[in-house]
Amino acid sequence: MPFNSTNKYAFLIVEQESPDSHYCLYTKGAPEKIWTLCDKIYEKGNVLYKDQEWEEKFEIVNKSFGKSGERVLGFARY
Repeated sequence: MPFNSTNKYAFLIVEQESPDSHYCLYTKGAPEKIWTLCDKIYEKGNVLYKDQEWEEKFEIVNKSFGKSGERVLGFARY
């Protein structure tokens, strides 16, 4: 699905073998949109579940980049 201004994200499904699937979905787009699609975070080789602390960290960082006029993309896979 290509990027469009309504969804503010795009995704691609590829054949990729894993222990529980034959496919993988990759997505990119506006960080706040991608963030809402996720329930886990990959950090330094560890998979963590999102919690209130992560929600607060995300808001701070996302606002910081926005105020600086930075162009930011979010990425995720499933």
